[in-house]
Amino acid sequence: MFPLAAAGAVRAASNSMTANIVMQELAERLARQKPTLLSLREGTLIVEGGPFRFVGNTNLLVVISGATIIFSKNGDEITLSYHLRFHELVIAGSLMTSIVGYVPLTQWGTLGLGVFVMFWLWFVGGNYLLSAHRFRGFLRKTLQDVACRSAAAAKDA
Repeated sequence: MFPLAAAGAVRAASNSMTANIVMQELAERLARQKPTLLSLREGTLIVEGGPFRFVGNTNLLVVISGATIIFSKNGDEITLSYHLRFHELVIAGSLMTSIVGYVPLTQWGTLGLGVFVMFWLWFVGGNYLLSAHRFRGFLRKTLQDVACRSAAAAKDA
């Protein structure tokens, strides 16, 4: 998986949430992140980030090349399974660390190789870990918000 992809799942009690409500809310929230592609079909949401989007560092999809989110319901539990891709991060990160690490690689020998590897792990690995963590939190927060709204709607009805 590392460094090209990350996968995981977020689970929550269903509390009268339906696939349509959850996936529509996810699609609306992800649309605010300005993806190059957003496709919702039959419980599956596909998002493409793309390399040439002018977005800020706080954008959820800034280093994510693409994501697939699959909704499933088993009894009273909802699961959002996700698969993230980081192709542009690895390519751009490797290119940038190669440029910055050229002098240490050519001048410092084995020590330079160690500096290069550590810099690559810090730059690519750090962005990978932060983005995967933020995306999981985004899914969790969306499920919590939809659950609260569903519970409030059921209470009012």
